[in-house]
Amino acid sequence: MDTIVNIAGYRFVDLPDRDNIRDPMLEKCLKLNLKGSILLSQNGINFFLAGTQLSVDAFLQYLELDERFIGIDLKISYTDYQPFRRMLVKRKKEIISLGLDDIRPSDFTGPHISPTEFKRMLDDDEDIVVLDTRNDYETRIGSFEGAID
Repeated sequence: MDTIVNIAGYRFVDLPDRDNIRDPMLEKCLKLNLKGSILLSQNGINFFLAGTQLSVDAFLQYLELDERFIGIDLKISYTDYQPFRRMLVKRKKEIISLGLDDIRPSDFTGPHISPTEFKRMLDDDEDIVVLDTRNDYETRIGSFEGAID
């Protein structure tokens, strides 16, 4: 079996047309033999997909035809097996559960900074606030000094 490329990504962005993009997105994934899930909500997209490098690259090209999805930061890993059994594209209330109905994350998304830049800001004692949004298990492993949990 070919090496399987696993990608994960999300973006908070207004998607008032989420119902219109669901079916074409599912059809594209099925045609490319991708497996995994895509969540679409009014406030953005969240996806975990796996397939061959060729299929993943083709999907990303398709995704970036919509300017709202250009440059999504991806997490990439590789396996020698397909980790997902099926392909789903679902409409959800939220792409990442915040439990806050009156907030629009796309209005408050800050600029992306690299780990190197983040470390420099911490080392230089810049006036920043760190919000640690990880779950309990992850924060037991480690935390950021002075972060708001």
